[in-house]
Amino acid sequence: MTIISAEFWDRIAPGYSRQPIADAESYARKLAATQALMQPHMKVLEFGCGTGSTALAHGRANSLFLVANRAGPG
Repeated sequence: MTIISAEFWDRIAPGYSRQPIADAESYARKLAATQALMQPHMKVLEFGCGTGSTALAHGRANSLFLVANRAGPG
């Protein structure tokens, strides 16, 4: 990710994180499908984690869930 795109995501992050999931039913199916592939001992790495909501949902069932996102904190 370039510095310009990181700055873009930092700028829109506050509004983005307040938006509801556009298709909650599809998102729930995606979480269920990916969770079914995971085992408690697995280590998972998610790139471009955005708000981290997917990592939080999956992290409850895994021993280690790492996330990477170029945009700054906060």
